[in-house]
Amino acid sequence: MTEQAAWPPPGMSFGEAPVLGSRMAFVAGGSGDTVLFLHGNPTSSFLWRRVLPGLTGSARCVAVDLIGMGRSGKPDIGYRFADHAAYLEAFADQLGLRGITVVGHDWGAVLGLDLLRRRPDVVGQIAVCEGHLHPFDRWEDMGPGAGELFSRLRTPGVGEQLVLQENFFVEQVLPGGMNRPLTAAEHDAYRDPFATPRDRLPVLRWIQQIPVGGHPADVDAAVRRNQDALLRGPVPRLLLHGVPGSVVGAAEVDWCRRDGAGLEIVSVGAGTHFLPEDQPEAISRALAAWLGGRGDCRLAGDPRCRRTLPDMAPDIPWNRAVLAGRPLQSPASIRLVSRYAFLVLPSFNRVYADASATLVRAELEVFSAAVLGGRVSEAGGTDIGGVRYVTFEAGELTGQDARLLSNLSSLYALFAVEGDVLRPVPVHRLDRYGEDLVTILKYQGKTNEQFTKLLLNVTLLSSAFAPEMLTRRFAVLDPLCGRGTTLNQALMYGFDAYGCDTSRRDVEAYAVFIQRWLKDKRLKHQAGFAPVRRERQVVARRLTASFAAAKEDYKAGDVQRLDVVDADTTRLLEFFRPGSADLVVTDLPYGVQHASQTAGRGRARSPLDLLAEAAPVWARALRPGGALGVSWNTFVAGREEAAQALTAAGLHVLSDGPYLNFRHRVDQAIMRDILVARKP
Repeated sequence: MTEQAAWPPPGMSFGEAPVLGSRMAFVAGGSGDTVLFLHGNPTSSFLWRRVLPGLTGSARCVAVDLIGMGRSGKPDIGYRFADHAAYLEAFADQLGLRGITVVGHDWGAVLGLDLLRRRPDVVGQIAVCEGHLHPFDRWEDMGPGAGELFSRLRTPGVGEQLVLQENFFVEQVLPGGMNRPLTAAEHDAYRDPFATPRDRLPVLRWIQQIPVGGHPADVDAAVRRNQDALLRGPVPRLLLHGVPGSVVGAAEVDWCRRDGAGLEIVSVGAGTHFLPEDQPEAISRALAAWLGGRGDCRLAGDPRCRRTLPDMAPDIPWNRAVLAGRPLQSPASIRLVSRYAFLVLPSFNRVYADASATLVRAELEVFSAAVLGGRVSEAGGTDIGGVRYVTFEAGELTGQDARLLSNLSSLYALFAVEGDVLRPVPVHRLDRYGEDLVTILKYQGKTNEQFTKLLLNVTLLSSAFAPEMLTRRFAVLDPLCGRGTTLNQALMYGFDAYGCDTSRRDVEAYAVFIQRWLKDKRLKHQAGFAPVRRERQVVARRLTASFAAAKEDYKAGDVQRLDVVDADTTRLLEFFRPGSADLVVTDLPYGVQHASQTAGRGRARSPLDLLAEAAPVWARALRPGGALGVSWNTFVAGREEAAQALTAAGLHVLSDGPYLNFRHRVDQAIMRDILVARKP
């Protein structure tokens, strides 16, 4: 790389932060209040290389690479807007960023405004340039040529060829979106993160996320909410624009001047889309002047105006890069809430309702150890205003923490306890579909839906992939799936679901239900239920389905998969690849409504023979780091014997702490417990 494209700028250094099981890279340097720079598509923090030097003398500058871009990690996620928002928020929490200034370009502007709306404790003021300020009703509204181009890139097959295979967006669109020519070294710096078609998936996904005609629905809604934050938000806001601009042209500037209350608007001179390339010095000067004018914040006494970086442990290598030579103080005005309470979801099953508070406390402990850094303590039951709550201590919950806890199996509503006041904490579950997916199908012997969710949660949190709970599309296998209660909960979370059951009647009933449900919900899908033939013999019948919650995702090939066969569980590797499942989750037959059945010994009341015969097969189906969770009736099989069967299969049984607190009564004939084990 030539000197002209040297990176990072003088006085700044590289750093990395562990985020949601992956890592996010950044450059940091300077002294003063913290300013976070967010890039867009298809760039990286490299975009800011000529803007940053003019600010590091008066501000602590941090320029991050969005997940899957620049030097950041490339986890196996969908790279939708929601994924980027989750990783960005987790990055801010990981670095302890509070009350900072955000500067965003392109999608970085959209993400910054979204973060401001959702986390006003993180963002104290914001500057944006060339970001999507509103959705588009039609492709033509994007402007001459642009609508035709992006519509074509969104066409299935065309976008994949041009963006993934030919790297068209980096090779052609990037240099075409600026006035100055890139040097060969600079263009190489932009190319480096996207060396292979797989590396370029985030670039294509960003194109597919542009809100046009109401799709994707979640991005359309987010951008519409962002409008109010930009035009009338309670914090200082700055719009930087070029002439003639691209995404933000004269019409958008006029609209902001007309409708914006307190929004500062500054022209940085001639430029199209990639303004930090065309006008880096002008942007730097405009930001310095704007930041300098905020010394006595307009919102006196508002903790969001304290644009400082809280204390971070200096013994962590990536923190040392950020903290180099700068003592930081936590803003005294930011109050740390530490006590929380939640209502337990009502249950139609009276017996389970009696046990649910105890079960969810054990589940909460598993959440704490797996994804909350062990911060939860003092979990117990408390009466508040005559109503029973589960309460716990946890320090200050971040937005990321709250989204994780939103998925507790019996959580109904979450509150922060502030003296005598309960302040609602927004709950955002993983659920992609209505609850009828897991509740509408009724049959004798069906496992309680709340318990099924608990078992799936605990198994997931016990795997090596727990930090990716909110972003990974897990592959969940139920090797005794019956009529699909576990499969449906996996689908509800947006996961892929795989199942096997020896009862043809149950598999047929499930196939009828799920195909009808897909049609009734008008989901784009493909589904079929057909015989599997081997050597001209029908050896099983197989249900397959692929579908997506949004039409745009389906068109882009971003689909969930369902695959179920009616075959003995010990034969499941004839239909599914070894090492393909992240999680194996199942109910062993309780020996009351359903007996266990093995190929060698036939039907029996105890599930131990089944477990001994099937556990090695289930273990082979798991990938390393995956986890297996089973429930069973302790009246017909002891815990120690069941654990021995899993150990003999090469799995590590988790048998301490909260894992010993899930035993509960179902009825007079069933005392249910769970076992969880991880594959090394």
